[in-house]
Amino acid sequence: MSKNSPPRWTEEQLQEWMNRRGQQTETQSPPSPAKKKKIKPESLSLEPGSKPKKRSLGIEVQPVINSINNSIVTIELDKDNGVLSILFEGAKLISLNDLFQIMQVRKYESFRYKKAWRNAINRALNKLGPQDWREVFPGKVKMTLFRRSAKPNDLDSARVLFKYSIDALVKHVYYLNNKRQRGVIIDDSRQYLPEMLEAYSMGLPAVGLRLERCTNEPEILMIEPEKDWFKKAAI
Repeated sequence: MSKNSPPRWTEEQLQEWMNRRGQQTETQSPPSPAKKKKIKPESLSLEPGSKPKKRSLGIEVQPVINSINNSIVTIELDKDNGVLSILFEGAKLISLNDLFQIMQVRKYESFRYKKAWRNAINRALNKLGPQDWREVFPGKVKMTLFRRSAKPNDLDSARVLFKYSIDALVKHVYYLNNKRQRGVIIDDSRQYLPEMLEAYSMGLPAVGLRLERCTNEPEILMIEPEKDWFKKAAI
C-alpha cells in the first residue's frame, strides 16, 4: 500500500461506523407529528361535555305493512258506467315526513312498503277475475282518493301518499285470451289521469280509491302566472 492511498477499514470497523451514523440520525431526526383526531361535523355544534344525539330511525314500518296485508277488501266494478271502487278497511298510510325519514336511514323499508301496496291492489283486483281493462278504461280516468284516520289529513301531501297504490294500478299484470296484459289504467300521467280528487273522514283507518271513466273532456287549468296572477309586470 502506497503512502498516499487512504487507509482501508476492516469489515468490523465499517459496521461500527455505520452503527454510530444510525444512532446520530435517530437522535437528530424530528419526532413524527401526532395524528390529528377527526372531528365529526355534528360534534362542532355541541356544548362541552354533551353527547351527540342518536339519529332517529323514524316510525316502525312493519305495523303499517301488517295493516295493509290484514285489511278487509271491498271491491266493485260497474262496467257499463266505467266505475271501479276499492276500499281497504284497516289499512294505514305512512305520512310524507315519515316516508322521507325512512328513505334516508332505512331505504329498504320503503321498498317493502311499496311491495305491500302492490300486493294489496293485486289481491283486490283478483277478486273480480279476468277483466278487459282496456274496455273499461280505454282512455282518460277521474280518480278519487279516500283516507280515513284518527287525525285530520294534510292536504299538501294527500296525493303523494297514494303514489304506491296508484303505481300498482298502472303496473298490474293480468292475462286475457292467454295474452299477458298490463295496467288497469294506461298511465298515471296527466294525459290519462287529468282529474284527481281527495276525500277524507275521521275514524277507524281505511284507504280507498275510486276510478271513473271520463265521458267528457275534463278541463285542465293552464295558466301563465306572470300574466294571470299579477297586475304589474315583475321588476
